Amino acid sequence: MTVASGGAGDITLGTAVDGYQTFADAGVSDTDVIRYTIEDGVAWEIGTGVYTASGTTLVRTVTESSNSDTALTCSADAVIFVTLAAEDFSGNAAPSFSNTIPDTLELAAGTTSTINAKALDDDGFPITYSFDAFSGNTVYSASSIPPQFTSITVDQTTGVFSLAATSSTSGGGSVNFRVRASDGVRIATKKVFCNLSFLPLSGLKGLYDMKDSSSYSGTGANWYDISGNSGPTLSIIQTSDATYNSSGIGGIPQLEITGTTNTAIISSPNPFLTYDATTLKTTVAMIFAKVPEAGWLAQGSYVFPVSTGSAGSSAPQGSFTLIAASDATANALQVGTGNAQQKVASSTSKVYIDKVDQTSISMQGLKDAIGDASNREIYHSIVVTDAWYKNGFFWNNVANDTALGNLRALVFYDRALTSAEVTGLHAHFAGDYTSSEMIQ
Repeated sequence: MTVASGGAGDITLGTAVDGYQTFADAGVSDTDVIRYTIEDGVAWEIGTGVYTASGTTLVRTVTESSNSDTALTCSADAVIFVTLAAEDFSGNAAPSFSNTIPDTLELAAGTTSTINAKALDDDGFPITYSFDAFSGNTVYSASSIPPQFTSITVDQTTGVFSLAATSSTSGGGSVNFRVRASDGVRIATKKVFCNLSFLPLSGLKGLYDMKDSSSYSGTGANWYDISGNSGPTLSIIQTSDATYNSSGIGGIPQLEITGTTNTAIISSPNPFLTYDATTLKTTVAMIFAKVPEAGWLAQGSYVFPVSTGSAGSSAPQGSFTLIAASDATANALQVGTGNAQQKVASSTSKVYIDKVDQTSISMQGLKDAIGDASNREIYHSIVVTDAWYKNGFFWNNVANDTALGNLRALVFYDRALTSAEVTGLHAHFAGDYTSSEMIQ
């Protein structure tokens, strides 16, 4: 880079020399200590410098120079670049971390997590700690922290990094966070994959996620709860029509629903969503991607049917919450409790599609929202709150009206979720995918 100003003091960096990068573009972060060389005609200087991203300055400490080992008075022709000296290769090992730093860190919204990155130098030089991070093509530093955090502080004495996670759902998702420990010459680094989830925990009854092998290992008919709340084992009735794909959308496992007959997923024992004896109101959510339009069968696809009898194939044709069909006027959310139809939605029920309140959506609208040319083969969150799943849970237990597609997860609550909580639930799963893989 050129030297914009500085004389014999602190240097203000200029622009990148043709064919080279700026320090920032090359990965130098705020407060990093680097080895540098200055060339100014035939004059030269080698030293270490502390980089400041704001103002792009370098506080220099001269190691040796053509000016009797003192700082050069830089002219307008001076250039500076990051380099290595002979001592960097002989007897000067990088600092070593004294604690085991985790590979991954699950963040909790509104709380502070810590990483103990205490490091030691073989020669006893003091350690300076810093960090950077990246997500996709975006690089973060102390002056521009990732959206998952409201603040990041570093204890320069203990090497403890304190990461305060945001409470805003806009910060949901993952980021690669890198701790850095420098002895003034060499730097030790460790990358930690941080994920911020907004899955609501209050009232959580069951979490069934194809991504977690302890929930479903890829074989058999049992799909296990991983919420820690002793939800029942779900049963996949027709495993021949429900194929496990270990590398689905985004490389994440999914259950591919391909059959045309009673490809049901049921709760057993049945019922289990009856915790409120007064209202029996619950929430059911699924992460689902519709396959191409040809997959719509018969008169429509039934989402979230509920059995009025025992577990098995006894669910009547009228047991449903949502219907996706070619009807632009009929409401997709089916309200009522009559014995003939046993509709499970109540007058206060809501349906959210991709975190948006779509309670008044039509059957055709629901069909388009998850299955038209722009929305199919992309994951969606479909959430029904404040519904009457008083006799248990079935999905796709209506012959010839099966919703064909890819199922990532089912989530159950024994209460109604708020709009903000639905947004958080959506963010929990959307963080695993790009915008072309799941609606963000």
